[in-house]
Amino acid sequence: MSTLFVAAEPRECAGWIRHWQDCRPVALPVRWAVRGSFQGQTMIAVANGAGEVKAAAALSAVAEAHQAVSIGLCGALDPALQIAEVIVAGEVRNKLGSWKTLDEGPALVTIDHIAATSKEKRTLRQTGASIVDMEAAGVARLAAERNIGFRCIRAVSDLAGETFVNDLNAALQPDGTFSTGRLVWNALANPVPRFRELIRLGRRSAEASKNLGDYLASCKF
Repeated sequence: MSTLFVAAEPRECAGWIRHWQDCRPVALPVRWAVRGSFQGQTMIAVANGAGEVKAAAALSAVAEAHQAVSIGLCGALDPALQIAEVIVAGEVRNKLGSWKTLDEGPALVTIDHIAATSKEKRTLRQTGASIVDMEAAGVARLAAERNIGFRCIRAVSDLAGETFVNDLNAALQPDGTFSTGRLVWNALANPVPRFRELIRLGRRSAEASKNLGDYLASCKF
């Protein structure tokens, strides 16, 4: 039996797997997967792209998992949250339902795109959620169907009051990955603010991944 950590991108797992021992690639029908051990327990991390369907498929690929943990980056809906702050969700919601986690904490709402404007984030905040992502509900739903433990632990990569100057949703591809070429091409239309934002997002993502990994290393699974 193992604990499975489901993310959208490998970089979201980087800060966590650096704490593992004997970390190595594992062959699974997903984009990226590694297996290792932490405190004597078997751990598997999978990154299978953005979106609920991709996240659910990641859990489906690991029959041995006795616990699933949705990890990665998230957008803040609560104005009090700061960049790289780690949030342990107590509930995950989408437009079809809601699922409790094994922890106490605020609610996360899963949507089918990046919440790109402060206006949309304010609207989502009115549902009672504190953070937003694109994957957690897919893991939550399948974990409930399999009757296994579910947790959701995220780190903030953008603030509630921020609106992106880049159209990140336009760069999202059907396979759940982001097209770097499309991001760069679109940024050329207004290079100074758009490239600055992309650099800033890269730095924030690295900081958030490190903080998330350090927090996970303090947990018991």
